[in-house]
Amino acid sequence: MEKQYLGLSTARAEELLIKHGRNVIQKRKTISGLVIFLSQFTSPLILVLLAAAGVTYYLRDNLDTYVILAAVTVNTLLGFYQEYR
Repeated sequence: MEKQYLGLSTARAEELLIKHGRNVIQKRKTISGLVIFLSQFTSPLILVLLAAAGVTYYLRDNLDTYVILAAVTVNTLLGFYQEYR
């Protein structure tokens, strides 16, 4: 003989509603693209590379400065793309 389940009684449903609240999915807080982009510059690696770019610029080693800045740009854009998705 199979058991038939009829679900919760009205009284039990009201009791659970009071105890736990409505069964609603909370909306996630969205972070703007600008905040995600700027957060890429808080990485220690990026900060060290920017300092190195500053030193090479001061020493007038333009090629190294451009290469370092290109690496920072690529790293920042890839990090932004991954986090934004």
